[in-house]
Amino acid sequence: MTVEKPASQRSLGDRVTSGVAWSGIGNLFAKALSAATQIYLAWQLSPEDFGLAAIALSLTGVTQVLRTSGLHVLLVRSPARGWLRTASQAFYIALSVNLLLFIAVGLSSWSIASFYGEPRIVPLIWIAAAVFPLEQLSLVESAWLVRRMRFGRLTLINSAQMLVRSLGQITLASLGFGVFSLILPTFPAVAVRVIANRLSTPRLPLQGPNPTTWLPMWRDTLILNANSLLNILSKHGAILLVSLGFGASATGLFFWAHSLSSQVVYLLSSSLNGVFLSTFSQVNSNPSRQGDLYSKLTGTTTMLILPACLLQGLLAEDLFALLLAPEWSAGSPIFAILSLGLIGESYRTTSRSLLISKGYYQLLLLGNFFNAVAPLSTAIFTLGSSNLTWLAFGFAIGNILGSSVLTYIAIIHLPQRKRLVARKVFCLSLAGILALTATVLVRFVVDAFWPRLLASGATFMIAYMAAVRLFCAEDFLLVVDRISRFARLPAISTAAR
Repeated sequence: MTVEKPASQRSLGDRVTSGVAWSGIGNLFAKALSAATQIYLAWQLSPEDFGLAAIALSLTGVTQVLRTSGLHVLLVRSPARGWLRTASQAFYIALSVNLLLFIAVGLSSWSIASFYGEPRIVPLIWIAAAVFPLEQLSLVESAWLVRRMRFGRLTLINSAQMLVRSLGQITLASLGFGVFSLILPTFPAVAVRVIANRLSTPRLPLQGPNPTTWLPMWRDTLILNANSLLNILSKHGAILLVSLGFGASATGLFFWAHSLSSQVVYLLSSSLNGVFLSTFSQVNSNPSRQGDLYSKLTGTTTMLILPACLLQGLLAEDLFALLLAPEWSAGSPIFAILSLGLIGESYRTTSRSLLISKGYYQLLLLGNFFNAVAPLSTAIFTLGSSNLTWLAFGFAIGNILGSSVLTYIAIIHLPQRKRLVARKVFCLSLAGILALTATVLVRFVVDAFWPRLLASGATFMIAYMAAVRLFCAEDFLLVVDRISRFARLPAISTAAR
């Protein structure tokens, strides 16, 4: 039985636009919902609760090197011929490995709890690890949707998962479940994702298990799994450092500020990974076209992510005073600094997808190694200060450096695009700096809280768009054109061209 249907007649550019647009719509919803949930939970729970949950989630994330996220990438990139046979064995490998990991991680929870002196960590680790095998039940269906570029459907599924988790966290926190309200809802949320994935694809009749092929296939994904581990360490390594050098309350404060600051960026980048990976894979046989797409997509993602990071950092103090209880005010500078450190995620997202699509897994591993080690090294250097703000500063600097190294490794194979990509990032950064300067001047002039907050947001966005239009006209018009095409506005599209 064949499950591969003819490709859409739409151009690749239109399909990319549709994927990016649907991801943007879904992430706007997810960002608003997740931010509201985090703020509500901050009123219901203590920093210590967040700290315990952070330790459990960060430690279970370390097992990524032995898990099977690389199989998903393998299935997305596999040729259509014999795809179902490959997918069948990938499913059995994923389920088997993750069942074993669930048991192993759960049994190690008592030793971890003894190390931290926190017996409440034991059930948290068991719950977090229980998600491992459950996630694999829709591995094949998820890869099929990405291969077929069904990004609208994937966005709806991601939004449904986020909605279930957020509602579950709010409900359990209101009922007094404490720290368990942060982790328990993950299980039903993943279950919803599995069911939705399976309902969104045609029936995919898996073949019987063939254990003789498992070891070679799993071995081939170890580099990808190692890359996934390094990605996790680049995001959560500082949290593990804080948990070792500070108490649970300080860990919770850092974790909450880190989670809130990274929502808009990581939600956008994680959903766009699938779009970019599928897009670059489609044009692997045309390096010139691939390089052109890479430079355009890097410019677009930087144009979207950079202002979000700058605006978050600029308004951090006002937002904390407006939305949170006084006990969280110490997280304001951490939130601001970490937001600025996420600027590099814009070009790291496209670079990582490009390396995966071309099969340069060793280079990807090297780039991700620098991307993980750089922030951890700078954070360790500041650990002796016993100050969370300095640790956040070191982590942010290292994050930008690591992202830059990963991007450089990616564009080595696109020599004709080096200067173009660098120019785009430089021009957009210049636009952000000018907008930031104009907004700071406005904040000095306006003293009242609400007028200052509204004037800051409006000034930044107007100044940023004007500067982008001035320094990066090509990228600006490209975004307008693509938005108008997605929204079916031919007049605007024509004007942009």
